[in-house]
Amino acid sequence: MQRCLAALAQLGLISRGDQQRVAITIAREDRRPTCYNLTMRRATHRRPAPTHGATNVHPTG
Repeated sequence: MQRCLAALAQLGLISRGDQQRVAITIAREDRRPTCYNLTMRRATHRRPAPTHGATNVHPTG
C-alpha cells in the first residue's frame, strides 16, 4: 500500500492533507491514518458533448 501511495504522490495525483482534521476525530496519535487530498485540475479546453446521432434540425411538417 505504501508503494502505491508513494507512486500516486510522485505522479502528483495525491498530496498529504490536513492531518489536524483526523486529529479532531481520533484522539490517539498512533491510531490516526494519514489524510490525503486528491489533486483535481480543471480542464482548460472543453470538448463539445457527443451528439450520438442527434441533430438540432427539427423537421417541419
